[in-house]
Amino acid sequence: MLFGLFNHRTGDRMPFEANLNLKLEQDERELKNATIVNIGAGGLEFLIIYEKENELAKGDLAWFYFNLPDLGEVEAKGQIVHSRYGVNQHKDRCIFYGVKFLDISIDAWNYIVDYCSSKKAQLNQEVSFEKMESISKQKTPPRQESGPIVTIPNLNASIQQKDGKILEGKVEGISLGGLRIYLPVNLPINSNNTLRLNYHDKTVYTVAKAAWSVPVKNEYKNYLNGLLFYRFNEEQLDLVKTIMNDLLYDKV
Repeated sequence: MLFGLFNHRTGDRMPFEANLNLKLEQDERELKNATIVNIGAGGLEFLIIYEKENELAKGDLAWFYFNLPDLGEVEAKGQIVHSRYGVNQHKDRCIFYGVKFLDISIDAWNYIVDYCSSKKAQLNQEVSFEKMESISKQKTPPRQESGPIVTIPNLNASIQQKDGKILEGKVEGISLGGLRIYLPVNLPINSNNTLRLNYHDKTVYTVAKAAWSVPVKNEYKNYLNGLLFYRFNEEQLDLVKTIMNDLLYDKV
């Protein structure tokens, strides 16, 4: 496993460069000439030259338009989840925005999953054996919790392991790339796990791969596990998208 690759995200993000245009849902304002800098099944990060009219707020919803090789133009709905200021390769001041996908086609989703998987394999091959051995010996310090764990209300999840054992968990975060879930055990890295997600009257079954696990220092003695989605059919993807959009508007 490449150290720092997941960064406790709910899905892989890999370097990717493409032109990006977007249209805000609330006021139909259009921003053009943005550039994607990384992408994953759960979302993307883009940069745009700093100007007052290019400022966006956390929580803003927009439609994003960009090209994927072999697929052509892709349309995806997303939410701004974070921003930061920086510079591009020309030293121009820019704003970087993180986007969580809320809607994307199954073809585009599969393409991004395959792209990230092949890119990760390539990056891992470039890491020396000595570096990987050093990484494997590093220990992750317990995550500190000052109070009760924060989870998503009414979103229930359970894991069925290979031995048939069912583990009930509490979901901390979810994206189209995967989820973060509190469990009483740390799942083996790269293990495939049958996942059941339920939100009110919507239930989806899928297979998710364990990407990382960290101990949580609190009275529950849980582990926070990162699970990656990598095998959706169209119906499963549509159900997860519906759950995510229901969660978004249930908070309003």
